[in-house]
Amino acid sequence: MRCGLAHDSLHFLREEIRAVAMLPPHLGPSVRAAFDTDAGVALVLEAIDGRHPGAPWTAGDLDAIAATMARLSRTPAPVGMERAEDRMIPGFTRWAEIAEDPRLLAGLPMPLCARIPELREIESGFRDALHGDVVVHDDLRADNILISDGEARLLDWPHARRGAARVDLPCLLPSVEASGGPRCEDAWRIFEAHGAPTQQALLPVISGFASFLWFNQAQPEIPQLPGLRAFQRQQAVPALRWLTSLLTGPPDGSPLA
Repeated sequence: MRCGLAHDSLHFLREEIRAVAMLPPHLGPSVRAAFDTDAGVALVLEAIDGRHPGAPWTAGDLDAIAATMARLSRTPAPVGMERAEDRMIPGFTRWAEIAEDPRLLAGLPMPLCARIPELREIESGFRDALHGDVVVHDDLRADNILISDGEARLLDWPHARRGAARVDLPCLLPSVEASGGPRCEDAWRIFEAHGAPTQQALLPVISGFASFLWFNQAQPEIPQLPGLRAFQRQQAVPALRWLTSLLTGPPDGSPLA
């Protein structure tokens, strides 16, 4: 059960109530009860008997997550749900700011430093890459997933938005690699078997999320969220490595056009 009195808590609980209530069965937790009164807001969710994936990561876990994300990609967003591009811009379009910060430039892999103009051009396609009419989780990480009876159940829905299918995938895979799982490009193949597009098709999102992680990990700590910057830095390393590999030579060995 989740309860809230602070303004942010009330907002996020109301958003989660709306999002979880419209999910198909077994995609997320089901709603047992919800209350919204002058005294506060409460959400009672199904207790899922499951485990977080990883420790270690297995092909079975990734296959279960891929199957669930395929279902999510077919779930129409309700009318009135905020669009992903309205929430994720400018947060996920940080290459111009990175280019102007010597500290951030110095820490980038050398091939990315040499491709800042290309990265800014890729960034111009970010809005179009996000636009769609299905539900986007917008905060998908291993700790927001439970594996239960071979199914992946997705948790923590207050940031759900209307957007394009599969845009959660580029944001999930750096957390998989950072926590000991396969490299992002290797894990992607499992998701392609469940209908995901090519990595190049979602390159603006891969690039955008890498810029988000790298920019934010260098920002001042937030006292209410201890460890956030270290968490973002941990994911930024595989995200930047992945982006570098896509720009300098995809799996077939030929450079991107």
